[in-house]
Amino acid sequence: MKKKQRLALRQAIYALLISLFVGAIVTLVQLNYDLQSEKKYTSSMINKVTRILSSPAARAILEVDLTLAKTVIEGLISYPPIYSATLIDYYGTQLYSQTRPPTHYPLEWLVTELFGANKSYDITIRYQNDRQPLGQIKIKIDHGVLAQNFINRAKTTIISHLIGNFILALFLFLFFYYWLTRPVSRITQEIASINHQQPKEYLINAPSFHQHNELGHMVNVINKLLVDFDTSLQQLAEHQHQLEAQVIARTADLQAAKQEAEQANQDKSRFLAAASHDLRQPLQAVNLFVGALSVHLKEPQALALHQQLVASLEDLHSLFNALMDISKLDAGTYQAQLMEFPLQPLLHRLALRFSVQAQTKLLRLNVRYPDCWVLSDQTLLERLLSNLISNAIKYTEQGGVLIGCRYYHHKIRIDIYDTGFGMTQAEQETMFQEFVQFNNPARVRENGLGLGLAIVYRLSHLLEHPLSWRSKLNQGSRFSIELPLVKAPEKPVETRLPILMENQLLDKTVLIIDNEQSIIDSMKILFEQWGMTVFSATRSDQALEYTEQPDIIISDYRLNDKENGVLLVEKLWQQYQQQVPAIIISGDSQIINPEKLPILHKPILPSQLRTLINRLLM
Repeated sequence: MKKKQRLALRQAIYALLISLFVGAIVTLVQLNYDLQSEKKYTSSMINKVTRILSSPAARAILEVDLTLAKTVIEGLISYPPIYSATLIDYYGTQLYSQTRPPTHYPLEWLVTELFGANKSYDITIRYQNDRQPLGQIKIKIDHGVLAQNFINRAKTTIISHLIGNFILALFLFLFFYYWLTRPVSRITQEIASINHQQPKEYLINAPSFHQHNELGHMVNVINKLLVDFDTSLQQLAEHQHQLEAQVIARTADLQAAKQEAEQANQDKSRFLAAASHDLRQPLQAVNLFVGALSVHLKEPQALALHQQLVASLEDLHSLFNALMDISKLDAGTYQAQLMEFPLQPLLHRLALRFSVQAQTKLLRLNVRYPDCWVLSDQTLLERLLSNLISNAIKYTEQGGVLIGCRYYHHKIRIDIYDTGFGMTQAEQETMFQEFVQFNNPARVRENGLGLGLAIVYRLSHLLEHPLSWRSKLNQGSRFSIELPLVKAPEKPVETRLPILMENQLLDKTVLIIDNEQSIIDSMKILFEQWGMTVFSATRSDQALEYTEQPDIIISDYRLNDKENGVLLVEKLWQQYQQQVPAIIISGDSQIINPEKLPILHKPILPSQLRTLINRLLM
């Protein structure tokens, strides 16, 4: 139902209610008047009879003509409210009497409530002013007849008043509709048709005959609001244009800042790539030359100097790798290569690696080996756990280190406990920052660089392995890493450590490809000391000219002729029609390696290189 119809319906209901209320009051007043009139009429009739019986004719009725008395009594009985009349003389003798049954009205209680019970009236007959009465007339009034007369009149009154009420309601409805509802409806229709974009063009006209009353005032207020709204819209549009201009300007600034940041990130990536390659090259040559120098030193003093040089190079190697790792992790150049693998061999390698370091400090190193498979990047996970175990041993002076595992919720948690110095709450808040060390105010080199936990924190986020810890001063620490468990294959993979032979490299041939002659020279000296026959090339075309198949290929990843070592190894395999063992040595952060060739990142130690060659030639 429309709003206009709803308003008209409510108005009709209100008009009807008002008219019924007013009509009910008028009807009640009219009914009360009729009731009192009926009662007064009976009293008036009795008074008239009394006056008649006091006239000279009354003496004739009682003394002269009984027939006339009978006529008087019958005349009284003919009046409907009188149902009994009796004439009695002076001596009490009943001269004449006539009676008819009284009316039995169905609502006897209502008759009694309105008029009371039936009444009797004794009218004394006197002759003018004589004191001596001539006789009496006893009259009985039937109140049922009076009530019937009253109710008949009441019905007529109620029906006439109802008709009048409906006529009044219709008049009120039409009056208020044309005077109030219709003008208000027209105003609401004009308001609904206003265009919100141009409200000033849709001002409302006041209804006729309402220009100077409340409706006219309401129209004036609405028009004022429309004008103010139109002004506000114009101001808002101007402000919107200004904001759009500011947004465009800020967007341009942000775009420029984004491009600048992307350019800076690209510059950083290029710097890392250049630093990773260019700095590793000379370090690689120094490592290999120092490794080759050891066989030519015989004097104890020279050997001691050589050992100090090797130790310094190892420290430099660790510092360089840590700095490069931090830079690559921050630059996002590391990509986790997730795979499923057994956890036990990895923990076994870590236990072998750090057992000597723990024994040197007279510490216990206990490892609980789990029988499970996990999903992670094996290389990055090993680096993460290595830093945690190294820190645990480094900051423990007595007691030991425990590596344990705990299963829960389809995960396994690797816990590394130590009985070391522990940390305060303030130290725990800064322990993942770069170059932060505790209990090493003199920055002793043997105690590390303060990058281990910083790398751990970044690797845990890269691998999405939650890292947690708990530490108490002078009571030790616990670092934990959570790994997702995977289902082990039906046939477990046997993992055996290769058995190294002292003379395994003797008389083996190796093809070295590198674009820097100094690297080739250092490798050649080192390999010849190991009893190997060396072939070398600085370009890919030179390497392809060697028709004799070597036992192993060692190639740098970046070559001068815009070709990488992985592609060159694939070409050599095609030439030899056999997949000869090959090693890629690289100073770059990322390389494309679809063949999954073994990779050593510069700078490398001679021991690392020999271990890998022995494993490939096994």
